[in-house]
Amino acid sequence: MEQTLKSKVNKQHKDLFAEFKKWEPLFKDVRDFINPWLGFFEGEEANSGLRTDEEMLRTMPIKYSHILAAGLQWGITSPTRPWVKFKFQNQRIMQSAAVLEWLEIVKNITLDLLFRGNFYPENHQFYLELGVFNTSAMMIEEDSETVLNCHTFTCGEYAIGLDSKRRPNQFARTMEMTPFQIVEKFGIDNVPQVIKTAYEQNSYTKMHKVYHLICPNENYKEGKLDKSSMKFADYYWMDGQKTDEFLRRGGFHEFPVMVERYQVKGSDVYGTGPGIWSLGDAKQIQLMWRDISTAAELGVKPSVQAPSDILKNGGINLLPAGANYYNPNGTSDGGIKPVFQVQLNLDHATAVQQAIEECIKEHFNTKVFQLLSEMETGRRTAREVIELSSEKMSQMGPLLERLETGYLPQVISRVLSIGFRAGVYPTPPDEIQGMAMDVEYISILAQAQQQYVITPIMDTVNSTIGMATQAQLPEILDKISWDEVVDQLASLNGIPPSIVVSDEQVAQIRQARAQQQAQVNAAQMGMQASQTAKTLSQADTSKQNALTELLGGPSSDVEPLTRYNGGQ
Repeated sequence: MEQTLKSKVNKQHKDLFAEFKKWEPLFKDVRDFINPWLGFFEGEEANSGLRTDEEMLRTMPIKYSHILAAGLQWGITSPTRPWVKFKFQNQRIMQSAAVLEWLEIVKNITLDLLFRGNFYPENHQFYLELGVFNTSAMMIEEDSETVLNCHTFTCGEYAIGLDSKRRPNQFARTMEMTPFQIVEKFGIDNVPQVIKTAYEQNSYTKMHKVYHLICPNENYKEGKLDKSSMKFADYYWMDGQKTDEFLRRGGFHEFPVMVERYQVKGSDVYGTGPGIWSLGDAKQIQLMWRDISTAAELGVKPSVQAPSDILKNGGINLLPAGANYYNPNGTSDGGIKPVFQVQLNLDHATAVQQAIEECIKEHFNTKVFQLLSEMETGRRTAREVIELSSEKMSQMGPLLERLETGYLPQVISRVLSIGFRAGVYPTPPDEIQGMAMDVEYISILAQAQQQYVITPIMDTVNSTIGMATQAQLPEILDKISWDEVVDQLASLNGIPPSIVVSDEQVAQIRQARAQQQAQVNAAQMGMQASQTAKTLSQADTSKQNALTELLGGPSSDVEPLTRYNGGQ
């Protein structure tokens, strides 16, 4: 019997989650010891309000995971400053004022769409999941009100699959939704009878499972706009529906789920990273903190021994100022005293704990973000930050490269595609119609990485100026292409193109300046010539001087200079 579409989709969904099950015990461990307020796994009730931090006595792993997330948000995709710009490889095109203006408008609209589409709160959650579980997923959907809408998923509620190039192209999700949420999303006519009944009975809180699958469309036809022919197919369904019934069936022009892995080993589907790497340290620090707490408690409240007679008076009262009565003439040597002396020197244990904590800090790159914060606030110069964090910044390099070649291009491409389909972008100038547009990231973290390029440029410029000054040889400065230096520094520092004057404009400015200077020089030469003539006309040629020698000496036969010049 031929497999129905519904059964194929359902099987693919189960297979993806079967692969995830291999990772689930590890992810649960990471959740318990790194950040217990993330993750939602099978068997756990949604919206239960139950505590999940029973394993947590020392909460610093939570703190460091949030520092990483906040640092990535601030350093890569800050909502308070531009972090992306667009350009073309053709330098001639990039000299066009119309093109530069269009690129600036596209950048501003893109950033505005992200802001209005709830990107930044969800993006912070994306980074948090990435640091803790080392795999993260965000869906960007089209929205009739805000053009687009973003939603980040937590570990355990989704599973992913890869294409032949090991890129995520399949996404399965199991959701918990109320009847009202289901009806609102899919419509009353598309839900099974059990949901209709619950909705009509005003059932507000009971949760129902909804299954979701996005995968490559076997019926994809390039150029067709109907949802059944799009590149990726989209299915929603529930238990209890008929064999070939779906809550909704649609499609996407491009894969709508932005998936990133912190680091990938071989053919692994899910990533590894700080959360997994620091799991052993996180477990050990909880164990040590429990021992330190026990030792401190024994020092404050030691186990005691007392004469048996004291039991006749109600036992031992260990409260402050508590009274205890006993018979001093009894068999005991009397008094209440500790069973053993507790040694409260915890220096060694504290030192070990601090060493473990430093390891966790290193895994989450805490110090890098602290140094970048100091650079941004002016407490340290870029050079100081480079010197102090060169090794740590090099460790951040692979992550930054992965985000700038994977996650961020996915986000920008999806936003641009949605925006152009919605008609929110202006029509491109004719000269760039059909040309591919490049994306450049100009975030704080990217610029910090660029300092490794900027610093040698500035060192060379400053050294050249110093040599020219010291040797009194200004011609040395001719070795530097100053225009190129300005262009390179502006690009590396992420300066908007509108601030830097184009080569054509520079040429026009310099030509006008040269013409103006030529006019000034001509005027000055005319004035000098006029003054010279005046001086010469007033010279006494009757006596021996330099002028008379030049003219052949004083002579009555020589006419006065004025008459001589006039005679010319």
